[in-house]
Amino acid sequence: MAGKETFRGQVAGQKLHVVWHEKPGADLLHSLWASLPGGAICSAFQAPRFVECFFQEMAPAACDTFGVLAAYRTGLQDPIALLPLIRFRKGPVRIASTPDLGVADQNGPVLSEALANEGDETVQAVISAMIEAIPGADVVDIKKLHVSIGSAHNPFFVHPNASPESSSLFLETDALLAAGVKSGISI
Repeated sequence: MAGKETFRGQVAGQKLHVVWHEKPGADLLHSLWASLPGGAICSAFQAPRFVECFFQEMAPAACDTFGVLAAYRTGLQDPIALLPLIRFRKGPVRIASTPDLGVADQNGPVLSEALANEGDETVQAVISAMIEAIPGADVVDIKKLHVSIGSAHNPFFVHPNASPESSSLFLETDALLAAGVKSGISI
């Protein structure tokens, strides 16, 4: 059963609406990706086959709901961006995220080639409208953001609400060995 909710707003002087496709089937998923003007720009973890498998196998048991947000310019039939999402609970908090649950290595939206060519400012405006349109979530928590998705900049990576999750540190081998000798622990 697929549900739809619509958010309306304005982006870069053009009217935009975002539609929530709840629990979409395989046909709708493939149709949405195929209808992106110029083709889809996405990581392998936002490709329709991955999303389809994730929605069929993992999401029903682990999530309250799942679906795809699709951003459209008013009056046009083809979406300009997609955002596959899951929603789950941690206690009373409803968390929206990309299909991950520990199996995706890279997350981001799905952009049409046409939108990506319009520039970062327009892409950011569309993504912000999509984030505002996420239904029924208290927190948006999207991890594993890389600087690019396919041939485009990942707009989540530079989003004003994004923050570093962690940093990588290293110890020199000599320092590790010296610490192990002092503590009596084998490293």
